[in-house]
Amino acid sequence: MTSSYQRFRQVADHEEEGQGYRVKIEVRNPRILILAPHGGNIEPMTAEIAEAIAGMDYSFYSFEGLKVEGNNVLHIESHLFDEPHALKAVEKADVVVTVHGQIDHRDGFVMVGGLNDRLRLEIKRQLEEAGFQTRPPTEGLLGTDPQNICNRGKSRQGVQLEVSRKIRDLLRNDKGQLRIFSDAVRRAIQQDLKEDRKLDVRIERATVLDAKEILDLQKMAYRSEAEIYNDFNIPPLIQTLEEIEKDFKNQIFLKALMNEKIIGSVKAYLKVETCYIGRLIVHPDFQNQRIGTKLMNETEKIFNLCQRFELFTGDRSEKNIYLYQKLGYKIFKKAQITDLTTIVYLEKEIKSNF
Repeated sequence: MTSSYQRFRQVADHEEEGQGYRVKIEVRNPRILILAPHGGNIEPMTAEIAEAIAGMDYSFYSFEGLKVEGNNVLHIESHLFDEPHALKAVEKADVVVTVHGQIDHRDGFVMVGGLNDRLRLEIKRQLEEAGFQTRPPTEGLLGTDPQNICNRGKSRQGVQLEVSRKIRDLLRNDKGQLRIFSDAVRRAIQQDLKEDRKLDVRIERATVLDAKEILDLQKMAYRSEAEIYNDFNIPPLIQTLEEIEKDFKNQIFLKALMNEKIIGSVKAYLKVETCYIGRLIVHPDFQNQRIGTKLMNETEKIFNLCQRFELFTGDRSEKNIYLYQKLGYKIFKKAQITDLTTIVYLEKEIKSNF
């Protein structure tokens, strides 16, 4: 067969999964999907770029060609792409960004297309600020067909990235540039999400009835920490529902609510005039919007009669340390708990007015 398959059914009938092709999918936050429909040897490096953008908190999908040669037959056009796992993931997503490979070897650039004009322009801006050249999409690469896989999410409008071969080769050989590229796209997505909602957050005392929702959020929020330390058996990720329900008996939990959904939480307890604070979490979609600060401030109001506050985090968790220091906490000791992990303890002493 010399021409490309037109439907996935044809692929399944003529190719062996695991030999000619494979499907990779990681469902994390179903609202945001980063998708590479022509990964592997079809359009090299597109799956790796999509996976880098997805990180540990966005959902990721790739359809990858594994053939030694002739992978072009696996190129199902974007407006015909109908692999079942992809369709199921897209239907649940509010934001869909697809990554494709443009063939230019000489010039390094990215074409940013699709029907989501606001996100498209923000990605273009962020990429240019990060040092990557962008160009208007050429005919056939506009990504504006309503049936294009990028435009089949809940909003019916997505973004299509066409990354030239020269840029893909750069990102393959320079992991630092890959991180800069993926971070630029992620910043654009976060900025678009901020624009897309009116953030009306309130902080309330949580009850044991909230335990499961908080635990689910905790496991989502701590994935990025696990990635930093390459340890996915950290306590927040393996805690059970029974264990967190037990914590409610002797600790105070606060929750951050938006539209009646828990998007943040923190817990604390008092012992000998010290308030011990732990498990400050914010949903990845709502980070860097002062929700963590609001939770911390409310905790300090509740325990306003204590003499000091204490908490801890990993020594490589730079964002956490920055937040706590901004709130007046100071590192007072460190403890190595494994060969790879060191914990830093921070405190905030309350000065008496008397």
